[in-house]
Amino acid sequence: MKIIYLLLLVICFNNCRKVELSVDLPYQGDRLVVYSLIAPTEIITVKVTKTYPPTGKITYIDGIADADVRLFENDKLVEILKYTEKGIYKSETNFKPKEKFAYSLKISAKGFPSVYTSIEIVPSLPKIVSYKFEEKIESSLNKGKSAKKLILRVADNNESNFYNIKLEAFWQNNKANLVDFSIDQASGTDSPCFFEYLKNFVFNDVCFTNKVYEFKRGFELNPIFVINNDFLRKEPEKIVAKVSQINKSYFEFCKTYYDEEGLLQAFNTPIPRFSNINGGYGVFAAYNEVLIELPVK
Repeated sequence: MKIIYLLLLVICFNNCRKVELSVDLPYQGDRLVVYSLIAPTEIITVKVTKTYPPTGKITYIDGIADADVRLFENDKLVEILKYTEKGIYKSETNFKPKEKFAYSLKISAKGFPSVYTSIEIVPSLPKIVSYKFEEKIESSLNKGKSAKKLILRVADNNESNFYNIKLEAFWQNNKANLVDFSIDQASGTDSPCFFEYLKNFVFNDVCFTNKVYEFKRGFELNPIFVINNDFLRKEPEKIVAKVSQINKSYFEFCKTYYDEEGLLQAFNTPIPRFSNINGGYGVFAAYNEVLIELPVK
């Protein structure tokens, strides 16, 4: 499909002439953009940037450095976060959120309308029933390449369940994603249970209600590591599965990700990105994660 788009572009460029259009593109003015994903294992961190007009002269800044970022727990002020660098604010007291507690942010900065987030509750840890990463198979994507089958079983914990699963490989302090392929299950847009988002498998609540869900996936064992701008294929020293229960805001933010880039965007219907930042844009969401070290051999 992308090849067809590119051919159409070539035809269009050879048959087009420049025409000035006096159309004002919509822009509400500069707004704060907030990004923060919180978890009980992580010190509270918030990145604050800004929007930019779609046309005209733009002066890019590397984050907002003078914002007042206030963290609330169950509607009570916990801390005013401290600026570090590049628009990033952190807890000076190394505060970490607690499971089942509710959190929110209020942020103000000179020259911008103040913003506040929705109230987000940190979910419970996922209930992992069992996992296997032992059976060696051949990759269905690349003939002859060795791979392994992951079978992961997760139980319903009587909450509104949204999950995220990701496998990462490690070699000498370097990290890489594993190439995956479907096994006995529908995948991506064909699956009623999950979709793929930046090498993550994001699950909705449909397949977990009052039962144990079994996730099956194949993973190749020779990922490409980027080391000093070189691309090196190595056998990993360690493979880790990150299994998270995520809240609904996290799920919706992943769901509305738009993955087309450049000129290809012209051929797709725009999708508004989920935001729960009142008066601005971005996301403030929560997750709770279990790390499982899987056998490499």
